Amino acid sequence: MMGRIFDKSAVMLSILLLGAILNACGGGGGGDTASDAPTVLPSSFIYQIRPLAAGPMTAAAGSETLQFTGFNMNGTYDRISEEVTLVNGGNPGPLVTLVSAGLGTLPLEVIEELRWVGGQDPTRGVYNVRASATESIRVAVDNALPGVRVNQTINGQNTGSGSFTWLQFEDLYGSAAPAYQQTACFTYGARGLIFEQAGHMIDAIELITSREGELAAGPVTVFCDPYPPPAGARGTIRYEWIDASGDGTVGSNDTFTITFDQCWVDDPADDIDKILNGAATLSQFADSAEVPVVVGGDMSFSNFVITETGEAAPGVFTTLPNPTTINGGFELYFFGQ
Repeated sequence: MMGRIFDKSAVMLSILLLGAILNACGGGGGGDTASDAPTVLPSSFIYQIRPLAAGPMTAAAGSETLQFTGFNMNGTYDRISEEVTLVNGGNPGPLVTLVSAGLGTLPLEVIEELRWVGGQDPTRGVYNVRASATESIRVAVDNALPGVRVNQTINGQNTGSGSFTWLQFEDLYGSAAPAYQQTACFTYGARGLIFEQAGHMIDAIELITSREGELAAGPVTVFCDPYPPPAGARGTIRYEWIDASGDGTVGSNDTFTITFDQCWVDDPADDIDKILNGAATLSQFADSAEVPVVVGGDMSFSNFVITETGEAAPGVFTTLPNPTTINGGFELYFFGQ
């Protein structure tokens, strides 16, 4: 599934931390035609993530609530190699601004293109966090470790630095590490959460474009991994088509509801996994086979709850406290290359 590319579950924080499409892209095109609904998606895409007019995406867990405002993300996505890149979008402003109850307002900007493959850590890139009017935190991928270098500057002067392997970096938030290092970890986790939610939309796009006939006949249900494995109950994801365009055909300008019911997502490479519950809506669906191919739309979550599970010992699974609840979303469009 396309969505696997955007999954990034390595960073485990207390909360799991991804407007309008550019004018040239339009808002989803005209009605359904014979050219809509490509049965074969291109292998390579350019993507854009922008904010919803309805308001910011939020993630809440325990006493922390995080807002994601001003999405301004561009990049490339290769379905074959599973490579993703990320840069600031074409609009002025940061990549995204995080508004945290505990850490304040944190604009993020990519200084050098971030690049990663599948669910792995980035292999290149530099991003900057503006922690205040005088303080900046620079995070650079360092493949020699492999891991990251974190540098703090206040009023243009270097005031702190540290180098960490990825495992060390992921453990900084909530530790005794200096505040700037914890902020660097927190914002990296926020990037991961954005792309995890984008992955759910991409899974929906693949299902819609490959199973139109089934959706036209009624809801389509996909089974999730059994929890606890190997023979536990299997949750589901239910996809339902709403003919918003009114033309009786699955395709552009339609709406799709997505319902997650105790859906456990197992990452064999990680002992921390997730149970998903709640609803999402993909609206203003764009689906055109004209060159360049355009697919995407508005993705909005409603009380979408992510509960982590842990494998304390081989075969022994438990649910972890402080689930994350996501509301709101983003616009995400892919342009075939």
